[in-house]
Amino acid sequence: MNAASLFHAAERRNPTALALRWDDGTMSYGELGDASRRFGSVLATLGVRTDERVAILLPNHPAFAVALLGTFWHGSAAAVLSPAWRATDADRALANADARVLVTTSAVAATLERCPPTVLVVDDDDDARSFAGACARQPAGLAGPPAPRTATEPATILYSSGTTGDPKGVVLSHGNLVFNAESKVRYCEIQPDDALALVVPISHCFGQNVVLLGALAAGASVRIYARFHAGQVHAGIRAGEVTHLYAAPLVFQRLLDAGATEWLRTLRVALSAAAPLPPTLASQWRAATAKPLRQGYGLTESSPFATYDDGRDGLTGCVGAAIDGVEIRIGEVEGDAWLGEDVLGEVAIRGPNVMTGYWRRPDETARALRGGWLRTGDVGRLTANGALYLTDRLDDAINVAGFKVYPSDVERAIASHAAVADVVAYRVAGDGRGSKVALDVVLAPGATITAEEVHAHATIALARFQRPSFVRIVSSLPRSPSGKVLRRVLTASFQPAASSR
Repeated sequence: MNAASLFHAAERRNPTALALRWDDGTMSYGELGDASRRFGSVLATLGVRTDERVAILLPNHPAFAVALLGTFWHGSAAAVLSPAWRATDADRALANADARVLVTTSAVAATLERCPPTVLVVDDDDDARSFAGACARQPAGLAGPPAPRTATEPATILYSSGTTGDPKGVVLSHGNLVFNAESKVRYCEIQPDDALALVVPISHCFGQNVVLLGALAAGASVRIYARFHAGQVHAGIRAGEVTHLYAAPLVFQRLLDAGATEWLRTLRVALSAAAPLPPTLASQWRAATAKPLRQGYGLTESSPFATYDDGRDGLTGCVGAAIDGVEIRIGEVEGDAWLGEDVLGEVAIRGPNVMTGYWRRPDETARALRGGWLRTGDVGRLTANGALYLTDRLDDAINVAGFKVYPSDVERAIASHAAVADVVAYRVAGDGRGSKVALDVVLAPGATITAEEVHAHATIALARFQRPSFVRIVSSLPRSPSGKVLRRVLTASFQPAASSR
């Protein structure tokens, strides 16, 4: 087994089919296969062993696919880092990965202090360190299957953000990636003539495993966007370059806001993941396109595909049921007992999608993987028919005078006001009896609601202990590259010069 095997099977079926498209170029399956095998040969020439790591630190760029598939073909593991990080975070991740080779850009390479022995850059013609030059020097027409790997051997180590400490490497095996890609192809009905838009970071689990590897497993193509721009994606849809769009909710909202929604109707599949889908957005999408906005749930530690909802039942707040081969349970937050139907607790996942552990972090691995179950840190409940409803992250819960406040409960209540376009609730320091709730609100276009009016709405819509102590009217919310609101950033930067109660 090898995570590259699904791609190479598609390559053999139709080597002339389009694999990748970007702003100023294309690459067929045969060309991508040749380039990836050449890079695998580069690694062999450099003496990289199959039990070593190759670091990839790239933005959305076709070289990412070449480097990833080439690493798989060679048999070593790809350590994937985010180009959005500070250099200090990248240095810590590189030290943890102990990689032999780094593939990156010249600008990023110049900021790093802990580079591996060999650095190859994708945007420099300097023959000594050019990624393209190194690949070109290898023999043409390299053939043969990818190196044999077992289902449990590491294929990729995806590093989490280092904002709250050292970056943590999630080890996903060849079996994890093959299961995830095959499941995505089946559930999202990806066909060889489909084209998936890559608007999320390719360095993120969503971009790498869902969009890139899901498309290549089906023999479909990937339209790579350097970054999301609503006008560019609209143009890609109109030109027939995009038939499937998988992204965070904010992407779909901006596409609706940009107008020309008649073209959105031509999308075969639209899938929202990586952040909670607001019910109002799901309704707006269905009204504009006459199609549901599908949902998936998972996390890097589950490869990430774990649940799926095709949107046809219109279940508000539901992220679907466990996909075939995966089990979902709800466990006690502080304990090992399993809970019954419709009882809030910690979501646990078991199946061939679950990581093998955190790289070189045995204690954290033992806390996350208990009895074969991945304890996700997400709070949710299961219905009798297996539908999963999520509430919050455990570490986002706010202890207010002994009461537990879940931010999503507060956000839903405030979002019901017509003047509110976006909202986030988060924890701030209290007065000795616990923490307090702070609220940042983005107004809908043309709205003029004040912080005092938000407080008044909260008095009606929320229990006393859930009501915000502070309200700020802001122009936008800080988000990660995958679209999640960064509550920890708001907590760290909060200044109490806001409307308070």
